[in-house]
Amino acid sequence: GSMMMPVPRVWDERVKRMSAVVLDTDQCECKWWSSSPEGKQDVKERIDEFMMRLRYADDDAPIIVVGHSHYWRNVLNKCMAVEAQKGSELAIKVGQLKLGNGGVIYCRLNFDLGRRLIDDF
Repeated sequence: GSMMMPVPRVWDERVKRMSAVVLDTDQCECKWWSSSPEGKQDVKERIDEFMMRLRYADDDAPIIVVGHSHYWRNVLNKCMAVEAQKGSELAIKVGQLKLGNGGVIYCRLNFDLGRRLIDDF
């Protein structure tokens, strides 16, 4: 017969914490996108609305957002603080290259900076 290995307590605690996460999928359950390309003004408005939603989200809840590489490139190009870009080869690449499937980017937002509010990534 096969022996089952005991699950470490650390793993048990992680599973409990992850099981407690509430996912809001309301806006993902139907087709929300357009069949035609967005204009520059439409993209700007969508990014502005997205940043407002983040700004006024529950402070205590972690926020994980999933999206398309081209959208994230637009967000980074439009919202990265000038100081975060200076002398950063990564900042230049992130704003130009396609994020790979399953790619992850961490961004810190500082709403005191105005429109260019990503001050670390």
